[in-house]
Amino acid sequence: MQQVLDVLRAPIKIRRELEQLWPEDISIHHAEEIDPAEVVESIPEWFIGPNELENEVPFASGGFSEVSRAQWLNTDVVVKRITMSSSNNEKRRNLFLNEVALWFGLNHSYVMKLFGGCHVGKKPFFVCEEAENGSLIKYLEKLQGTTGSMGGVWLKLYEASLGLEYLHARGIIHRDLKCDNILVDTDGRAKLTDFGLGSFASAEDRGDVSDAAHWVVPECLDGKQATFASDIFSFGMCIIQAVTGKRPWGNLDNMLVERRVQNGELPQKPPAFSNSEWELVLSMCKLKPSERLNILVVVQRLKEFASVPEAASI
Repeated sequence: MQQVLDVLRAPIKIRRELEQLWPEDISIHHAEEIDPAEVVESIPEWFIGPNELENEVPFASGGFSEVSRAQWLNTDVVVKRITMSSSNNEKRRNLFLNEVALWFGLNHSYVMKLFGGCHVGKKPFFVCEEAENGSLIKYLEKLQGTTGSMGGVWLKLYEASLGLEYLHARGIIHRDLKCDNILVDTDGRAKLTDFGLGSFASAEDRGDVSDAAHWVVPECLDGKQATFASDIFSFGMCIIQAVTGKRPWGNLDNMLVERRVQNGELPQKPPAFSNSEWELVLSMCKLKPSERLNILVVVQRLKEFASVPEAASI
């Protein structure tokens, strides 16, 4: 941030930097006449200019985003660029502003840290910490066959639940909980990411994802808004995938999954679950949102399954 402020205070550079940082639809005819102090005051605290990113290498893409690894201030980071479209450009930019402001203010051991972002240009982007151990599923695959591997599964799920508890305590609904959005950092801690970004995905975007329906929530299929209870249902599906290593509904296609979810059906109990563990999933995935467990109860149950001592703090 200090680098951006320094640049904007330099009169010789101000026109060039503004032309690079502001979107094309904003015309700057007299940049030399702009008071640098006014420009600096208008820059969000979280702003990271495009020129601050170095050695950017793309590694993934989806229906509404492109993801790269890069360096920012000599720190390894992940950059997520939001794809804009002519039909909903303004809506997506406003969503971006809301989400980046929300995410930037969060600070928790089990929530991915957002360093900042850029809201100008054709592809606004987030810059967050890198999770070197990848997704929860990939991390758990490495644990398979090791001593205490199942205990490790429940510990990671417990850590993820602490992140979700933190979000819910602040009135934040994740909206897109699945194991791909639970990452594991260098120290082996599970961290939630991409909360709220489900708002960017249109129905067409979601249709491009082959397994999206495996985490879909019954009430959202009916067009209702997601709630805290919706996150609980999706987290229950995450538990199934984490324990079994497979998608919650196996090889069923999206249409069949959605039909079963709307009918209040759930996957059959996998052999890897004990009765008490499966009862937790059933209690999280009730058809009626009001009948689902709240996050505080989920945290306590997962703590028991992970065998975390009562006095321990992780």
